Amino acid sequence: MNGIEQSKTKEFLSGVYFSVIVIVLIAVSTGVGASITSIVAKESDWYKFLSFSLSPIALILTTVLVCLYTKTPILESCLLQKTEKKYYLYGVILCVSAIFGLGGLNGLFIDFLTESFGYLPSVIILPKFSVGNYLLVIITLCVLPAVAEEIAFRGVILGGIKSGNIYVNALIGGLLFSLYHMNPAQTPYQFLMGFFFSVIALKSKSTFPVMIAHFLNNFYVVTAEYFFPNFLDNPTVLAVTTVLGIVALGVLIFLTVREKGEKEQKGNLKVFLINSIVGILFCLLLWISGFMV
Repeated sequence: MNGIEQSKTKEFLSGVYFSVIVIVLIAVSTGVGASITSIVAKESDWYKFLSFSLSPIALILTTVLVCLYTKTPILESCLLQKTEKKYYLYGVILCVSAIFGLGGLNGLFIDFLTESFGYLPSVIILPKFSVGNYLLVIITLCVLPAVAEEIAFRGVILGGIKSGNIYVNALIGGLLFSLYHMNPAQTPYQFLMGFFFSVIALKSKSTFPVMIAHFLNNFYVVTAEYFFPNFLDNPTVLAVTTVLGIVALGVLIFLTVREKGEKEQKGNLKVFLINSIVGILFCLLLWISGFMV
């Protein structure tokens, strides 16, 4: 099989893979989720832990099964390989930007949706605090999603997006990442995070830096919710931290743009998009229904 045929095969598999994980997510959220409610009370902490962990575990299992079925190396497909230390620094800078700059701007976007359209975003209610619960929340809301979503989106899926331009690839990767979450209130935030995660993964050729950044971002959100939930309520603090986050984002953009990497391989993007269309349509329909609820 020559290079062009290998590229087309990868684009085909990555597109189909996106559609598959969307269907799996819907099945897990509805079918398995409904089964759990018949066993565990919806208000209980154990229900929350199960609901947090079902989707990322299903995503990891689906990724492994797809790699085994298609006989593609798991470590290579998921970009689980060493990279330069500077990319871990890029990930930390992105994390600072996400927590403060992008997070603050997304809060303004949610306020706009609420005031303009009466939209009420869904809120994740964490289990009651205890040391054990805190550790379990870190595993289910920080570790599992970081691993599952990065090997899926910045590994398998991004590996099949071959437009010939690293930033176009990252834009498509960010769009799919935001659609996959089907959350109108978080769409701009998740799109930007998906885009910058993709840029770092493409530059570093590894998912480890973005996996750590993803974990740190979620870890901060969980820890802040438990220990200092009103930290950003002060307008002055919010303004200062938002500026800090935007500056961090500017630094990240400067560092990544000035860096010259290998020329991006151009493939048949149409193959990927055609085979991912089922997943895209499902995401769009559920995104629209989420906005209308």
